[in-house]
Amino acid sequence: MEGVAGAAQTGKAALYRRWASKADLVISALGATLPPPPTFPISAPCVRSCSSSWPGSAP
Repeated sequence: MEGVAGAAQTGKAALYRRWASKADLVISALGATLPPPPTFPISAPCVRSCSSSWPGSAP
């Protein structure tokens, strides 16, 4: 948090007012910079064929 506060030219207290923990700050930063995960439509035949190849699944 000290490094982030220094880069932002603010104090750690200001960061902790916004984010309760380092993990919260990282999650927020990643959420703001990474693109959203792609969504793929999953059809019932796809689920059946994929799940039948899993180890331990019934034939």
